[in-house]
Amino acid sequence: MKYDLLSDIYDEIDIMGGIADEYLSHLKGEQTEEAMYEEISDWVRGSYITAPEDIVDYMYYLVHSDEHKQDDILDGIFDFNGMMGYYDDEEIEEETYNQALGYFTETKNNVLDNFSKFNAHA
Repeated sequence: MKYDLLSDIYDEIDIMGGIADEYLSHLKGEQTEEAMYEEISDWVRGSYITAPEDIVDYMYYLVHSDEHKQDDILDGIFDFNGMMGYYDDEEIEEETYNQALGYFTETKNNVLDNFSKFNAHA
């Protein structure tokens, strides 16, 4: 079976979207903070890049920091350059990079749209 780099990158982007969705669900009061961390941990188990406990610790820090607001937290979740840095050892073709960036942008924009709708009604 041929290794599909783009599929792996898409999976990592989907994980970012899942983490953001769990954060929004918590903000809406649909789940407790503890449940949010459990769901985030489940999402991150599929990641090749990071361990669930690292992301849960990072999210806990961001959520409880007086310095970090919602936009900061979303920027922390959606870190395209950080994600692509994981793949530095691989030669990424320009087309693959552009497809990944397009999917990342689409996913992040959908999440930001959901947060904007929530904030407009909060």
